[in-house]
Amino acid sequence: MKDFELMKEQKNAYLLIIAIALVMTIWSKENYFAIGFLGLIGSLFTLSSISYDEFDNGNAFLFTLPITRKGYVYEKYLFGLTIGICFIIVGMMISLIAVVINHVEVTGIFEQALPMLSMIIIALALMLPIQLKFGGEKGRIILIAIIGAIFFLGMLIKDNLQALNLTEIIQKLSEMSDVTLFLFSLLVAIVALMISLYSSVLIMEKKEF
Repeated sequence: MKDFELMKEQKNAYLLIIAIALVMTIWSKENYFAIGFLGLIGSLFTLSSISYDEFDNGNAFLFTLPITRKGYVYEKYLFGLTIGICFIIVGMMISLIAVVINHVEVTGIFEQALPMLSMIIIALALMLPIQLKFGGEKGRIILIAIIGAIFFLGMLIKDNLQALNLTEIIQKLSEMSDVTLFLFSLLVAIVALMISLYSSVLIMEKKEF
């Protein structure tokens, strides 16, 4: 309830973000830009809610209420998934408007939205333990460093596919149907989420306020 009330207080900012997504999607003719953009923005709000909890040592007061640390962690993951999915739906509606205006086929909307769900789950699985462990300021720095390292590693792998014998694996993945690839990515995302959730619970159990 607290996080939703906090989100309601910032509704003008979110309306502005949605308006920007709408304009960018229609103007650039990237008909599915809003799906990815809003999906990630929505899930990122969970991080800001944790920062607000930590402000002025707020967690020390928060845990005097009848909630458990495990319940707190579960709520953050559930909140992040809920907001992320809601924003994906809003992004799909914006993309539908862009599709009608730009006169293209509608089928691509679902092809873009379904993989985005896996990306949101993986993003939360990566970000939440870091945020809970290191807090808002340090957490953002470490997260940027990790994302940079992943990007650098991805570029390195891309430039050395043959040397690493990954060409055949990538070719087999590209031959999968969209449904199979989505289910595979969703399975990987759920496994990552379970590991992340367990890690976050351990972090909160050991944390002192």
